[in-house]
Amino acid sequence: MRAFFYKIKRILLKARSVGLGGYLIKLFCIAFDIPNFSKHLYFYYRILKNPYSHIKRILISRKFMVHNAPVISKTEGYVFPDPDAYPGIQNVVEICQRLYREKLENINSLQRSADRKEFFYNILTEQDIIENPELMEFALSDKVLNSLMSYYGYVPKLCSLGLFVSPPNTSTKRSQMWHYDGTDLHHVKCFINVFDVGEDDGPFSFIPADRSLELEKVTSRRWKVPDITEENELKDVIQLVSPPGGLAFTDTSRCLHYGSRVRGDRPRVVFQFHYAVHADYTNLTADPSRDLRIIHYPKLRQIFSKDSLREEVLR
Repeated sequence: MRAFFYKIKRILLKARSVGLGGYLIKLFCIAFDIPNFSKHLYFYYRILKNPYSHIKRILISRKFMVHNAPVISKTEGYVFPDPDAYPGIQNVVEICQRLYREKLENINSLQRSADRKEFFYNILTEQDIIENPELMEFALSDKVLNSLMSYYGYVPKLCSLGLFVSPPNTSTKRSQMWHYDGTDLHHVKCFINVFDVGEDDGPFSFIPADRSLELEKVTSRRWKVPDITEENELKDVIQLVSPPGGLAFTDTSRCLHYGSRVRGDRPRVVFQFHYAVHADYTNLTADPSRDLRIIHYPKLRQIFSKDSLREEVLR
């Protein structure tokens, strides 16, 4: 009986997080055994609800787009750009290194409060961003937005950001396992290594979108997460192994991925910001240990909405 009520509770919470329309779409796709197709239906469902908003986002992107930034491959769903292509990245890394060292004494208590994912948690606060505006300004910079708008074809929404710590661990669960990010059609995340990250430091690891799609077909799991064999993993996986400042833009809704398998003796620290088609693709409560979800921070939206483009990105 307890298991039954727990299942009902999970269903109600899921319905609340994506809304009734989104949840019905998800149930439909589960019923037909195509769960990952739900994000495609959800995309068109949201456009039909407010076509004017989407048209406006297309027009604004055309007004501001200048093709002078690294291009995210629409076939492979990622780009490993030269860090020098994005002015200000070295300053971002230095700020993140300083913030991490300042918070080092309280890391254990922060980790305990992050009961959702003890292997991956955020230590950045709203006040940190206000005192170090360079972090948000980089995530909203012309070069970053041009890379994103050329990929999306319209103005995407800044969903969240954070300074994430992955301590040494032996687990392989949840987001440490191969998965896609769901609900929204395109989740593009930028990962910036704050310190050196080697193969044993739990680097962000992924398979390009075109190869991920091939694996779905080969394993007869179309629209579902395919079974990843050790042979596939060794052959196809790409890892963000780099010195401080190494970065990647990856569409995590199309690229199979995992992270935070930190088997060495030092934590991995990354500055990450997350763009999506809709910032409110899920109705999550504010939880700074998970990330800084922009819709919960009106003060940040007000401070950084400096023109019509940034205003739309943060809306």
